[in-house]
Amino acid sequence: MKKPKPLKIATIMNQNSYAGREYLSRLKEFDIDVITIGEHPEKDKDEDERCGNLWLPPTEKELKQTFKFYNFNKLSSLDLLNFLMSQRYDVGIQGGTGILKKDIIEAFSLGILNFHPGDLPEYRGCSAPEWQLFEGKKIR
Repeated sequence: MKKPKPLKIATIMNQNSYAGREYLSRLKEFDIDVITIGEHPEKDKDEDERCGNLWLPPTEKELKQTFKFYNFNKLSSLDLLNFLMSQRYDVGIQGGTGILKKDIIEAFSLGILNFHPGDLPEYRGCSAPEWQLFEGKKIR
């Protein structure tokens, strides 16, 4: 029997996204391309204050030792869409960025997994881990 072809996977996240970097730190044994959006600083003072310096994911520099990174200015960039179409990814993992438009989602043959770091439905939105830490709840 012929061995099935491995899935071609990419994650999409804002550059230096704390949540995205945390997800990647848990996926090191997988062959995943990393697509980052925008230009964001590695350290985010507001993010650090909100989570009391308790949530410190690895740096992008550290993660680049394991993953291939590609950066695009914004989610609506035609360059991003053309790149996704040329790469023919099977699965996408949304790891901390804005709302993905239909054309981006459809560029992945099997679709996109959207990870949310908060305990739903109580913790919705982009600051879920910070609110859980602030309220003394465990992040799973």
